[in-house]
This record gives sequence, structure tokens and C-alpha cells, in this order.
Amino acid sequence: MYRIAIHGRCLARDTVEFGLTQPSELCYAARQSIVSVYRPVKLRQLLNTKLQSAFQNNNFQGDLAGDALQRILRFPHSDILLIDLIDERLGFYLSADGQVATCSIDGMVINAYDDLGWKHVKFGTLTHFLYFTRAWLCYVRQLKQAELFHKTVVLQSSWALKSNTGQIHPVSVGLEVQGMDKKFRPYFWLMKLTGVHILKVPDKYCITDEDHVWGPAPYHYIKPFYKWAGRRIEAFIQHKRRFSPSSILSVDTLQPATLQPTKSQPVRTQSTNSASKPSETHKKTTQPKMAAPADKPARKKQA
Repeated sequence: MYRIAIHGRCLARDTVEFGLTQPSELCYAARQSIVSVYRPVKLRQLLNTKLQSAFQNNNFQGDLAGDALQRILRFPHSDILLIDLIDERLGFYLSADGQVATCSIDGMVINAYDDLGWKHVKFGTLTHFLYFTRAWLCYVRQLKQAELFHKTVVLQSSWALKSNTGQIHPVSVGLEVQGMDKKFRPYFWLMKLTGVHILKVPDKYCITDEDHVWGPAPYHYIKPFYKWAGRRIEAFIQHKRRFSPSSILSVDTLQPATLQPTKSQPVRTQSTNSASKPSETHKKTTQPKMAAPADKPARKKQA
């Protein structure tokens, strides 16, 4: 059984669910920006917000607390930390004193951000990138302290404009799909510079599945996408189990042919409210303090 920590959304979760050949136990920190990890919200108006399901409410409150990395570090003996950047796409809300709330669909549906008076920092703007850069550098430092950085993989994929039935989906939650890959590019460039493993799925697999369990979306892909990514993730895990943590490899060039697939089994998810203590491998670390970057004017929204 694999032990997998996820910081992201359905891209990483679905890759584990549909792409792996062995069962997994998950720690799933969903719907939280990397930026919100270091800028918890104290505003009671948001803290008192209640959503429809326990899952939605847990993740919404977790984002306000900035607890994604804490959840991950409390999950002992992880084989891998999978990260995707889907939750960055809607930007975040920034208060005058530096509090950050990730802009999520759940919050938008109940108009949670309408009366805050906070600035909406849109994804792809210079301001967003500066805040993300500072947060990611602190995030990397903590992963290294916890000896988890060498097990971290960032999933990268192109947003799909067309589906497997030929349908065109030009807009997703108000965002123009065609321009999103260009907006994501500098973020992946930054992450690559820090030395994290990046698994880029070939564009030929980046096709929307009209029959996807969560419905069509530019990051809800056809089954071969998950199979391709899943087999390489398994090869990565097996490599890390077999060799020393410091061994160097390129995750996207690993050959999955040596894997022994078994019948697919359901993924078991650990409660994100787990009170388990950190293991020796994942020691509790102190979150570095960050000075807020200068608030520069955002560039015009790209098409």
C-alpha cells in the first residue's frame, strides 16, 4: 500500500484514484493556495462561514487556518507528496494587514468574499506571482527540514480546450481556457528552479473526458492521462523505496515496465483532522515569517 500526501485539487487526487495499480492511503489537503499556508485569516466573518458538506467546510476552514502543510507533515512515512496548482487558478483575497483567503468555488457560491473589502489578487498577475514566490520558497524550506522535499512531485498538464467527443469548452469558472497554460508557465519555471521533481504529462493525453466522474473540465482528463501519470508515479515511489533519498532521477523519464500491476482497489483517505503526531522523518517545523512583497500594479488580464 502506498502512503500519499496531496496538496492540490482533483488533478492529483484523480491521478491517484484512477492511475495507480495498488491501493493508497491519502492525506488530502484540498482547495488551498500555496500562499494561504503562511497567511492565516483571523476575520470572524469568514471563520463563522458554514458550507453544505463536511468535506467542503473542512477544506474551507483549513484554508483560512493555512493548515495544508501542517496536515501533510502530520501524515507520517509518506511515500510521495503530490502537488498540483489547480487551486491557484482563481487567485486569492488579500486583506490590508496581509491575511489571505484562497478564492474557491465553494466560497464564491455562497458569496463569502463579497463584503470583505479585501483585494482580489488574480492569478497570473505580477502581484500574485510575487506572493506565490515568497510562499513557495518557504514551503520548500520546510519540506527540506522535514526530509520530504526529495519525495515531492509537482504535476504539470496543459488545460484541455477540446473533449474526447470533439466538444469545445472555451471557458471554465469564468476563465478563458486558451490562455491558462501561458499564465501557469512562470510558476512551473520557478518551481523547477528550486529543484523539485516536475511530472509533465504529454499534451496528447490532455483531453477533456465528457464522461468524467466530476463532469467535463479542462483538467478532467481521459483515462490514458491518469494511466500514464500513475505508472510513473509508482515507478518514482519504488525508486525512492529502493535507493537512497538523495538519489537523483527524472520522474518523467522513469520506465514503468518493471512494475507489477495488481487489481485496482479503492483509495483510502485519512481524515484531514488527524491528530497523529509527526514521525521522526516528518518533524514539526516552524513556519518562516515572510515580509509582504511590495504591492505592484497587476498586469492586464490575458486572454
